Amino acid sequence: MAATINFDEALAELEQLQHTDLPSAITKLHELEADFEHMTRFQQGRLLVFKGTSFIYAGQYQEALVTLIQSENLVQNSDYLFSAYSYEATAYIALRNFKDAFVVMSKSLG
Repeated sequence: MAATINFDEALAELEQLQHTDLPSAITKLHELEADFEHMTRFQQGRLLVFKGTSFIYAGQYQEALVTLIQSENLVQNSDYLFSAYSYEATAYIALRNFKDAFVVMSKSLG
């Protein structure tokens, strides 16, 4: 039941797994997506940043961009916004869209 889940702890675990065990991170991501509507806006934004990152790892750069752009309004004024911008720039570069990569990098610098 969603009420018993500590989403902050679960998202912290997901963040750690993305750096150490990508298959487990994907499983955890799918588990958390089922409770998306029970999360705060900030938690939803964090989940979208992690989902966007997983798309980049899978080489799905356009999907990553859509997801990361969605996360921007949810993680405003946080380190996760910088992460979203950084990953967006990575996806744009992978798509060889250097102009938009520079635009998003300038947004991340403030």
